[in-house]
Amino acid sequence: MRRKIIICLLAAALCALSAGCGAKPDGSSPSVPQSPPETQEPPASQAPSEAPEPPAPEPAPVQAPEPVSEPEPAPEEEAADLTGTWRDDQRGTSGGRCYMEITGTSDDYTIDIYWGSSASETHHWQLFGAYDEAAREIPYIGTHFLDTSLDGGNIQQTVMLKGLTGSLRLDDTGALLWNDSNEQTGEGMTFLRES
Repeated sequence: MRRKIIICLLAAALCALSAGCGAKPDGSSPSVPQSPPETQEPPASQAPSEAPEPPAPEPAPVQAPEPVSEPEPAPEEEAADLTGTWRDDQRGTSGGRCYMEITGTSDDYTIDIYWGSSASETHHWQLFGAYDEAAREIPYIGTHFLDTSLDGGNIQQTVMLKGLTGSLRLDDTGALLWNDSNEQTGEGMTFLRES
């Protein structure tokens, strides 16, 4: 048995010597070669010549659109208010004796024009029309009466002409010009606002 122990000791010494022979002069152990890095095998479903698909790019964040502010509507031009009393200029055809009264609204004017021919007789035109903003005028239709003052304060009205047409045009100075298509009575008259 002694012999077996000696053989085991010798074997151990040989092992120790063989391990010591590979040591470096600085005392460090020899480097162990590392195994090459593992390569990843493509999946069986993918052919070796196909390159793997790149990852899909993330969609860019969607920004809510800036609220578009609607342009403010242009302020509506108010229709010219022509209501009130207008009188022919002193230099006009009537010398200031002819005047008109306009009542109602721009889409439904009543125009009464009066021109006294004597102390008891007055020519009276009663006209109806709506203001045309684009043309700056009131196209009208109406009737010419002769109003006669009677004793006791009554007035007798006689129809002179029905179905009159024409217009009252607002000029750049703010005066109304009377264009009478039937009798041409308004020729040369310039009506200025009194009230």
